[in-house]
Amino acid sequence: MMKAITRRTVLTLLGAATASSCVPLAAPSLPRGYSRQPWAAPRISMDNVIREVVGHRPYRPSGFVVEGERFDDKLIVHNYGHGGGGISLAWGSSALATREVRGMQTGEIAVIGSGVMGLTSARLLQDAGWQVTIYTRDVARHTTSNVAAGE
Repeated sequence: MMKAITRRTVLTLLGAATASSCVPLAAPSLPRGYSRQPWAAPRISMDNVIREVVGHRPYRPSGFVVEGERFDDKLIVHNYGHGGGGISLAWGSSALATREVRGMQTGEIAVIGSGVMGLTSARLLQDAGWQVTIYTRDVARHTTSNVAAGE
């Protein structure tokens, strides 16, 4: 006499078949130098080091500065002191700096520095119609912004 197949028997057999199909027959091979240990220390060779750099950002308890200052008929806009957060603050701070010249007749303008703040300020000033000249001691890849934030 044949035993009746119930719904429970079918579901049990399907579950077992699914579970057995998920188990790998052999562990995949890893490239040489890799470990199956979850927290294995990486193998680093000094031959693979491209450069070592250090950037110093002064601490300013008052935070960054964005303000205009008049000298005779010239307006100087200060935009500094971001303390390593320049890459995330650049567009907002540079927008604040650009507001300082709002209402002035566009023409030639100078930006001093080619770090992240100088470059974003220059770009926003160009968008506002200014002819921008950047004066810098170092090209962007040699600025502290490059070291601090990966410009």
